[in-house]
Amino acid sequence: MTEKATLPRFVHYRATVVRTRLLGPDFLRVTFGGEGLVDFACSGVAPKIKVFLPDETRAHASDESLKGLLEGATMRTYTVRAHRKHEAEVDIDFVIHPEGPAGRWAAQAEPGQALVLSNAAGKDALTANDVLLIGDPSAVPAVMTIVESLPSDARARVLIRVDRAEDRFELEPAADGIARWIATGADADLLMSVVADEISVQRPDYIWAAGEASTLKPLRRLLRGDAQYTKQTSHTVGYWRRHSTADVYDAQTIALASQMINDGHDLTPQDMDELSIDVDQKE
Repeated sequence: MTEKATLPRFVHYRATVVRTRLLGPDFLRVTFGGEGLVDFACSGVAPKIKVFLPDETRAHASDESLKGLLEGATMRTYTVRAHRKHEAEVDIDFVIHPEGPAGRWAAQAEPGQALVLSNAAGKDALTANDVLLIGDPSAVPAVMTIVESLPSDARARVLIRVDRAEDRFELEPAADGIARWIATGADADLLMSVVADEISVQRPDYIWAAGEASTLKPLRRLLRGDAQYTKQTSHTVGYWRRHSTADVYDAQTIALASQMINDGHDLTPQDMDELSIDVDQKE
């Protein structure tokens, strides 16, 4: 039976910053902990999570209640990089940039600050023998969890797209020998050319791509068109949109999904992911 999508239902957890670690020039890991995460629910591969950022006038909040932290909070979607249940700790990686509220919050984050996290849920582990993973820095946490979940005999290749060569940073050991950085910037045609070449060298059984939404739309056309991949053999998901600070799963996207479900469409979780690419967001 095909899994159907449902509109998200969140459980809220109060989380406190335990430590931060700079992984690259603009890539920061924030580790959250505290009593509020003792029963934190996290499942699946590349689990999505909602981060409720405090009002920027209260970014240094440390002693507010869960309800207080949610007042005026801004919600953004991220990927859980790691969940250590026995330590009640959650790692989330942030791209640091001044344009968006999440990047600004992460840049000033320090131990003791509090915010709210939702429960997190991901996909089933891939079973393909040969996988090509494509992403930008925002997709690195998901890419790494996918690589780590693959069967030991599976072959994985990773393409990480950056705007400039100097935006590269050291990846974790699971990516050793399988990752290649490509400096394509916002040039979707160049990205498609690199991907087409990669496919021609050895055609993967499955392709997963994530990152900047507008760049992924023409890539999806390539995969589902000339490259002859299907929804069963490829997956694309937008994590952010250039020139927009809105969350890709904003009210506009959720409203469209809700309308489609009400109209009788059997939306799968993958369909929900692809709506993040299809919706033209407004500021």
